[in-house]
Amino acid sequence: MRVLKETFSQGIRISIFEWNQKYLIKYEIGPMEQTYKIDVWDVENVETLEKLASSSSYVDAVQVQFDAMSTLLKKFHDDI
Repeated sequence: MRVLKETFSQGIRISIFEWNQKYLIKYEIGPMEQTYKIDVWDVENVETLEKLASSSSYVDAVQVQFDAMSTLLKKFHDDI
């Protein structure tokens, strides 16, 4: 697995990897992460992927998912 880019946006760490003819976009915040896999043939170039992965519209959508994950994680901890 090769790391292509690491950056932060809105407090979320964004890493882009290349592995097995796929790009992996990994978003991390606290104990949670989301990973999206995209075939390399579906992307014109990695620079375009980097721009999209860190664009505010995608990061905002990822944050919504993190909020839902955080609520579920809190419920899990409360039930233990």
